[in-house]
Amino acid sequence: MGIVAVATPQGGSDDQVSPVFGRCQKFTLFDVGGEQVEEVEVIDNKHASAERGAGTQVVAPLAREGVEAVIAGNFGSKVFPVFEETGVKPYVAGSLTAAEAANEYKEGELRKAESTVDSQSYPGYRSPGGGRGSGRPDHRRRGRGLGQGGPPGERGSGGKRL
Repeated sequence: MGIVAVATPQGGSDDQVSPVFGRCQKFTLFDVGGEQVEEVEVIDNKHASAERGAGTQVVAPLAREGVEAVIAGNFGSKVFPVFEETGVKPYVAGSLTAAEAANEYKEGELRKAESTVDSQSYPGYRSPGGGRGSGRPDHRRRGRGLGQGGPPGERGSGGKRL
């Protein structure tokens, strides 16, 4: 075991675990490799105000800091492929302080976060089903013929909108 990063609003051992990962304000880093869990440092999340993809952007810098696991209340679905690429493991903690969460991680008491992503919501993810639907060939070209036959661009005309 090595370094674990706990997502926190303000930072520090006594701060609560943040309910979000990518948009948390600070990460409190703990060394969990020794006999006791020790706070190492508090770092700012420079990606907290990113327009989008805050979670995916913050994983690599944490991995460069030597972080082996991250703890938060929740993780966005698009971050899981990045966790797999970097080897950083995500864990979920509820109403705990950062120090309590780090201790529970060390004791193996936290639940590992799992992706709920499928291939429809995130194209880079391949679901076990392979995305092959059964299809229904008997339902081709069965329009209801509700067009009004007006000039192109008008509602119900079937014409192009300009």
